[in-house]
Amino acid sequence: MPHVESAAASDGPPLHDAWHAEFQRLVPLWESLRNTSEVIIPISISRVNQFDAARLDVEMSAMLKEQLVKVFSLMKPGFLFQYEPELDAFLEFLIWRFSIWVDKPTPGNALMNLKYRDERAAPITGKEGIFLLTLCQLLSIFLYGMHLILLLQLIMLVKCRLVFLNIFA
Repeated sequence: MPHVESAAASDGPPLHDAWHAEFQRLVPLWESLRNTSEVIIPISISRVNQFDAARLDVEMSAMLKEQLVKVFSLMKPGFLFQYEPELDAFLEFLIWRFSIWVDKPTPGNALMNLKYRDERAAPITGKEGIFLLTLCQLLSIFLYGMHLILLLQLIMLVKCRLVFLNIFA
């Protein structure tokens, strides 16, 4: 059975600049790992989770509104009722300002642990790209055809009106 010695016992203390040398050796590896975060990781977010997160946002807004109504409970009855749309907008603004504006998730998304990314930044490749291109072309042809049909109907309507006016003039 071979005898294995520990590195510390046989080599003695490390050199004075050993930490610096080891750091310089590991920097390229660290840089390559740091740049791998740019790779797009396929994620799938369930629609149910998105719906639940939106519902949690609504519930959070309702809880804030309830607390605000309690603060103004000693005021004249009906005072807040006349400003209810503005109050709702203000609460939604507060939630938006302290979540989305500062690049943080909304309370519902945070509780559901949902993270979104900009899919427009992801490259479109393969079958997905061909499908989207075909869909866009078909949609543009359809919209152009609908535009022509509506234009023809407008022309026919104007002609009919002119004929109607000439008959009764």
